[in-house]
Amino acid sequence: MIEATEVQPGLVLHLDPDVLEEEGGRYTCSRDRRVRGPHFFLVTGRDEQEVVVLPLYTEDGVGRVELGRRGRTGHFKWVRGKSSYHPEQIWAVPVDAVVLAADAGGDLSTSTMRNRLAVGEIPPDVVRMPEVKR
Repeated sequence: MIEATEVQPGLVLHLDPDVLEEEGGRYTCSRDRRVRGPHFFLVTGRDEQEVVVLPLYTEDGVGRVELGRRGRTGHFKWVRGKSSYHPEQIWAVPVDAVVLAADAGGDLSTSTMRNRLAVGEIPPDVVRMPEVKR
């Protein structure tokens, strides 16, 4: 299980977006466009109370941007897999919501084997939470 202190930029966890929203998560796209079902999310920013997270996709899609593989560590499927994100879907969620959503989302990482992206490889346009549209 993930500890709140571990939720830092560069961490990649399998999260349930329904739990994120139920626990106060906000996102920049309309509700009908938000990610559905458990997905990997990249933590891109954090302050005292909230983290900024970005859902990741394994398939191409309109408006999605491929995330480079440089700076990845952890499970080989993360390190070698294809991941993309949509810059118009950024979430801001309470830190504790991430912990609950990781449990609900079936995150299988352990304290000795977390998926990570080097902080310097996080796209700069998704580090801060832009204006929420919903």
